[in-house]
Amino acid sequence: MIYTYFFSNKNNNIGVVIGISRITPKGIKQLINFAPSYDLVKAMKSKEISEKQYINYYLKCLDKDETIPIIAENLKEYENDKNRHLIFCCYCKIGFCHRHLLRKYLQEKYNLKIEELEEV
Repeated sequence: MIYTYFFSNKNNNIGVVIGISRITPKGIKQLINFAPSYDLVKAMKSKEISEKQYINYYLKCLDKDETIPIIAENLKEYENDKNRHLIFCCYCKIGFCHRHLLRKYLQEKYNLKIEELEEV
């Protein structure tokens, strides 16, 4: 199964945690292709851009990345496997976050089954 969630020690024992942020906790694998750029995050936090602008830019970056289709194809082996779990994590606990955009993007564009992990 494939999930999204925020970094938490609670989820380390239920699957492979993969960071989708520019900086990840020590020992966590990282998939930088899914991480928004520092400039995009900075512009959003400083309110230089709106959520809509952030969304448009982030999704364009995903579309431009030629490795995303390959990554998505490799993820298919996990989507229905109840014994192996991937958990894409970032630091946002609640609210607007790129992991929700990523989940929807991968669901719609590559037909991947990805869920937000429930609180454990």
